[in-house]
Amino acid sequence: VTSHPERVHVPLSVGPSIPVLIPEGNKEATIIAGIVFPAVAVPGKEFHFLRVGRTIRQEIGEVGGPRPEYVGKGGYMTSSNRWTITPPEPSFFPNIVDAPFGGTLQIGGHFGADFLTPPLSDNLYYTVSFWEYSGALANPFDSTHLTNEIQLLSPLFNKRYILPTFALPKGKWETLNLGPFNGTITAVEPPHDPGLVGTSVMVYKRPGLPDLTTEYWPFWDLIARRPSAAAADARIILTLEVYEKTGGSDTNPELKKVAMTSSINEHLPLQIDNRRPVPKLFDWRTGFATFSPESVGSIATFDPCSEMPVTPGQVNSNECILVKYSVEDGAGNAHPHLNHCGLWVEFTPKQVAGAPLSAAVTLKGQGNDPANPPFGLGLGYKDINGNYAATLPTAPIYSVQNFESVLVPRYEDGWPPEPMGDPPSPCVQYAAEVSLGCSVRTVNGWSRLFGHRHISRHIIIKR
Repeated sequence: VTSHPERVHVPLSVGPSIPVLIPEGNKEATIIAGIVFPAVAVPGKEFHFLRVGRTIRQEIGEVGGPRPEYVGKGGYMTSSNRWTITPPEPSFFPNIVDAPFGGTLQIGGHFGADFLTPPLSDNLYYTVSFWEYSGALANPFDSTHLTNEIQLLSPLFNKRYILPTFALPKGKWETLNLGPFNGTITAVEPPHDPGLVGTSVMVYKRPGLPDLTTEYWPFWDLIARRPSAAAADARIILTLEVYEKTGGSDTNPELKKVAMTSSINEHLPLQIDNRRPVPKLFDWRTGFATFSPESVGSIATFDPCSEMPVTPGQVNSNECILVKYSVEDGAGNAHPHLNHCGLWVEFTPKQVAGAPLSAAVTLKGQGNDPANPPFGLGLGYKDINGNYAATLPTAPIYSVQNFESVLVPRYEDGWPPEPMGDPPSPCVQYAAEVSLGCSVRTVNGWSRLFGHRHISRHIIIKR
């Protein structure tokens, strides 16, 4: 208000407190919240990777890290509100468990106090690389196991908002091109290789320190944007190197490669998986399911005209469909990062007044209802619902390949046109749709990716 007399301070009346999450390194947010932190959250010549989208670094597993929720899950993301042993905390991106990353990733980070002190803060450049990692994932991270470096060269832009003034009453947004720019290394600090002098390097420019009285940056900490096709579907490690401009221009700088101080957050492990799930249904058969004790008999190949006859009045039993299915990764292999898969059956009820266009056949095991347990688990068949859990022995891998389930109504006479299927006076036959749906756990740091995918087969159920 002091520096902008056109603004008016409006006191707010006392009311219930509102919890607000303050991200590390966001000076604007801490000022608004009235919180006093040290001038810079990162000391000296360190660099810290802080986030991917709205996923903070503490929610991403470290290679060989000891935290219980992330053992064996380096590079996977679990929201802090879903921690089960570590005391849970509020999360900017809640309710995600053991998720790999995919899509375009917005990487945020913060430089140490020495890098953000003028004049270096006005001449700060850097490179970002991702590597394969050859070390044992159960052991602590060791940078000597980084192999096959690929420098990130995607264009980087950022935006800032120039706050309103008398001369600029509506303010304005500005887009800044931050590289990469072609620079020349003219000097190095130990322990860097002097042989780098005279070589070219593509670098990003770090914006100077923001003036909070005149401008607003939504994501001043944006370091890089990694496109989805930049690396294979595997675990990668991101690293960063710092340069100081000593001459030349902003877009063609002469550079000194600067020594950095090591820290736990100087690298960022990410498990990448950009594969969309591909649901598949195959090997259809019909049978006769007995409810108690459970059994399946009279198994036969499904009619080539997709007709399934049913007989009303069965006691403790009903006709059933046996189907095999998989969720693949697009290359014929099982997708390793399923979140959920499920089978269901829908039909078109008799179109009388008030009838819906579609209704579900209530199947045994549908809805994860303890009062409606899955059918046939003791016979070797699979639950028609599959959900990932961090406690699975295979975690963080969860796949569905060549599973077989029994689709049978929860109630006797539950198929249309049996009486329970479409009372009170069913048709002679019904069109029905048998579907398999699935989703994966992949996130881009802001949201889940690839949505819910499903595949269906249409059949005729008749008396």
